[in-house]
Amino acid sequence: MTALVQLDDLVVRFRVGGGFARARAFNAVDRVSLRIDEGECFGLVGESGCGKTTLGRAILRIHAPHSGTVKFAGQDITRMGGNRLRTVRKGMQMVFQDPYGSLDPRMTVEQIVGEPIRTHEPARRGVLRERVQEALVAVGIDPDRLGDYPHQFSGGQRQRIGIARALAIRPRFIVCDEATSALDVSVRAQILTLLADLRQRHGLTYLMISHDLGSLRYLCDRIGVMYLGRLVEVAPVAEIFARPRHPYTRSLLSAMPIPDPRIERARRRIPLSGDVPSPLAAPTGCCFHTRCWLHQRLGEPPRCATESPALRDMPTGKVACHFSEDMAAQDTAL
Repeated sequence: MTALVQLDDLVVRFRVGGGFARARAFNAVDRVSLRIDEGECFGLVGESGCGKTTLGRAILRIHAPHSGTVKFAGQDITRMGGNRLRTVRKGMQMVFQDPYGSLDPRMTVEQIVGEPIRTHEPARRGVLRERVQEALVAVGIDPDRLGDYPHQFSGGQRQRIGIARALAIRPRFIVCDEATSALDVSVRAQILTLLADLRQRHGLTYLMISHDLGSLRYLCDRIGVMYLGRLVEVAPVAEIFARPRHPYTRSLLSAMPIPDPRIERARRRIPLSGDVPSPLAAPTGCCFHTRCWLHQRLGEPPRCATESPALRDMPTGKVACHFSEDMAAQDTAL
């Protein structure tokens, strides 16, 4: 497989607090290395504040990396700017979380969907309208509604318009940032089916950012699990659900509802204690050890508190845990 997106030791740093001299810095994305292959759908999951959205925006260069590299289609775009970056951005688009806030209420559907075309591929009005209509038809919106405004559409229709805007310049790679989380369950299923269909028809590559493991299971080939700015596990979808190798992944899966009441009653939940630490005061050693049930069951090994585990290769994927081999010995059936 050919890598479309390649990240190596990517760090995205922000400053908070009053005044530059007194501001405190923290890494929202901390030394992330990741490969997304051409045509792949890669899912990214984790609790709020773990850095998922920041990572997606750094790939698109909405956020500038502090260190590390971002490559798109073999080109290093980490420090790229100006017209060169604009040319590369034609191949990358984003679908945002909020279908109500991501569309300008003062613009018509034709203006919204046509904006990326006007920016990247100036065309005559007749050609522009045809391209907009083509994008709307692809997502199931009536092309005769070009003159309507966002408030005249439902939430699901607005998200379809956002997807049409992303498709308008025929990108290769789309970041979907919680693209279904603000929608009703039935509408969410429709949007997921649409994304799967568009991927097949147009050969798209996706980065799917979500809290919903069920959605990622339906759509993705591989899943990456993030915690406090770091990737702690990466594996194919089937392996993530059948044999999670990181204790954080297992806790997330245990919180996922199962529609069969008999299985739901029989399985054992693994609740996490406490809250996610502040990135301004990140734990030493393993970033997860302060909440890790496996760390506690093994007698709180000092290695977890002092040595940060690398994301190392396993037979089924990658995991950042000193004691992932001990997972099978634990009585933690899901």
